[in-house]
Amino acid sequence: MRKIFTLLSILFICLSGFGQGNFYFAYELGPLFERHHYTNEASYSECQYYMGGASALLFGFQKQSFTFETGGYIFISKTPYKEYDFNTGKINKAKENGYEVKNFVIPFRFGKEMWLKNSRFAIKPEIGISLFVKKGHVDERESKGWVMKGSEYYYNTDAVYIASEYTFARVIERTKIELGLETSVSFLYQINENFGVYFRGSYIAQFSPIYYEMIEHHHYDEVLNANSTKLNVALLQFGININVNEKQE
Repeated sequence: MRKIFTLLSILFICLSGFGQGNFYFAYELGPLFERHHYTNEASYSECQYYMGGASALLFGFQKQSFTFETGGYIFISKTPYKEYDFNTGKINKAKENGYEVKNFVIPFRFGKEMWLKNSRFAIKPEIGISLFVKKGHVDERESKGWVMKGSEYYYNTDAVYIASEYTFARVIERTKIELGLETSVSFLYQINENFGVYFRGSYIAQFSPIYYEMIEHHHYDEVLNANSTKLNVALLQFGININVNEKQE
């Protein structure tokens, strides 16, 4: 992590060498929607979006209408509980939110501001790369999970609830860094030379999942194996930005 921030500092020093520009800071807050893909040995699969939350502290460099932005996001998301109905062959959705997972995400985002004529409004399309940093459970004995029977949930997977029908899942989180390709569009309103607000919609396609679940659905003597992975992320963020020096349009 220290190497990443050192790299970011060097990058901004290099950007400042391209001539006069504008540095700015921003804070964002809003919901995120994660796409989970469930598959099992019975050839049943489904994709669902589940809502979480995200906040970010960002800083950027602007040269004329072009911007480069980076910083850090905290993603707080849910791994939803799932119970397989052997009679219908489908998943019963649990009412509870699920198991909480936190990720630290570093964006590297390029954009171009397009200001409406004689207006304080602008549209900024952006593209970039996101680094997902996850420090998980290296020791398999510390891997987290859940056990479900009806509406009962047990977080201590060392004491599996033995019953005629239940679902057992282990959440696999490993210490690693994953990449995602981000596309986004922002709608900006400049209140004055140094202060503005914006609304950003983003979509991040991950190259590989940051975590996954290994699931066992038990029905008397029958066991159905399944897995669930988190794939892509959509963000809807409201933000404020503060310019260090005079805004360049």
